[in-house]
Amino acid sequence: MGLAREVAMRIGVSFLVVDVAQTVEEKWIAIECNDGQEGGYAGVPPIALWNNLIDSERKHKANHSSVVAESITDLTSERRKENS
Repeated sequence: MGLAREVAMRIGVSFLVVDVAQTVEEKWIAIECNDGQEGGYAGVPPIALWNNLIDSERKHKANHSSVVAESITDLTSERRKENS
């Protein structure tokens, strides 16, 4: 929310839409600014958009959990080899 506020202040208009996203490095960036009348779902049914976002987040979490488990397994294996 702070990023959107900063963008709005710098642009200096009273009614706008700021699209923000988080990078893979977890940094928030402004992608696009539009007139406030352009806000909304841009012709995409809201329920479809939110369902896709939820599915994507679940897949991301499942993949992340898998990577973490593999890393732990690899580290455990390495330590066993070192201690042998």
